[in-house]
Amino acid sequence: MRMKHIEILLLQSLVIVCAPCAAALAQDERALEILKLADTATRTVKACTYDAEFTCEGGFADRLPRISGRFMAREERVGFLKKVFGDEVVRTPAMRATVTLTPVGGKEPEKRLDVATDGRVITFMDLGEKHWMTQDARSGDVLLDTARQLYMLEFFHPTPFADEIGGLGQAYEGQQDVGGVKCDVVYVKYRQMGLEARWYFGANDHLPRRVDRVFPLGMITGVRTLSISNLNTRPEIRSCDFRPACPENFTKRQLSQSLNRDLLARGTQAPNWELPTSDGRMLKLSDLRGQVVVMSFWATWCDFCKQSMPAVQKVRDACTDKPVKFIAVHCWDPNGDPLAFLKARKLSFDAVVRGDKIAESYKVSGLPTYYVIDADGKIIFGATGANQLADLAKVIEGALEQHGK
Repeated sequence: MRMKHIEILLLQSLVIVCAPCAAALAQDERALEILKLADTATRTVKACTYDAEFTCEGGFADRLPRISGRFMAREERVGFLKKVFGDEVVRTPAMRATVTLTPVGGKEPEKRLDVATDGRVITFMDLGEKHWMTQDARSGDVLLDTARQLYMLEFFHPTPFADEIGGLGQAYEGQQDVGGVKCDVVYVKYRQMGLEARWYFGANDHLPRRVDRVFPLGMITGVRTLSISNLNTRPEIRSCDFRPACPENFTKRQLSQSLNRDLLARGTQAPNWELPTSDGRMLKLSDLRGQVVVMSFWATWCDFCKQSMPAVQKVRDACTDKPVKFIAVHCWDPNGDPLAFLKARKLSFDAVVRGDKIAESYKVSGLPTYYVIDADGKIIFGATGANQLADLAKVIEGALEQHGK
């Protein structure tokens, strides 16, 4: 079993509401029959378009935006060898999502993004800021994070509802309208990690129209809901739809073919710098010798920087009594106000500004980028992407142990 729900939930940092009566579900024959019909019907989907909405309740719902938009996808075209040897592999389809992110609390404006991949190249457009960038799909996976929130994974999974059919229990809960479609509602209790979900399947075509994924996160319980409407499983889709060109009035940000490979190598002496802090002081890297230095390159317009900063703050808080200095290097953002940005989010990094030349000397080509410099001033870690934080924490811990801190 591939445990598809655990994989997708953890990747998307899910959060959620609690369901009613799922504690002691039994095998419900009608629910099982609906799940089997859904498994068969969903396997036939080779392409689709739909309108979608992603929302959260409970848990971290006060920190995650509502996401809505138009989604399209086409099953990856597989060569002969993959057909023979790769039947059980979950492959990312060609996909595209034009989305609106509505931040919670109304403190920030909505963001409009257009994110696409044809399986080889990822294209990312900020429709408000008019930025356009591309990245090799193997190293730019983080750029797809927003699009994945609207991706109904089961449509292109080799065994769409095997986890549900083989779960600890299933219950039929009647019918409900979802986006104008009458749906059969089935509640499932999984075998993995106490996860649960409520599924809504079209009563006529048996295809999923909504899912409320319910799971515990420590002592917190929450619900992540993805609902879709206007589903079309026979759309007219062109290959060029998944690799959109840069519009005439957009600024190009052409990223490297491998972000991490092009960064400064481990063991390299970190280039020295002296930059003003966001509150007007001067800070020099060489003055921090003897401490572990964590540098994060960021910009106020960078959504992935925004998403990862609370997690970086947690790493910093865990190092309060350690000789570790966190420096946020503000770059590529002439109109941003980094001090106001950090204060509004109660982030306590030391931030330096005017970091464009420093970003160049550190071979930064994508944001966020992280470096860890040991007490001797040598680079021991460099990576790009919001999904690098687990490795970042491990490297800091190792550096402190190495220097007896």
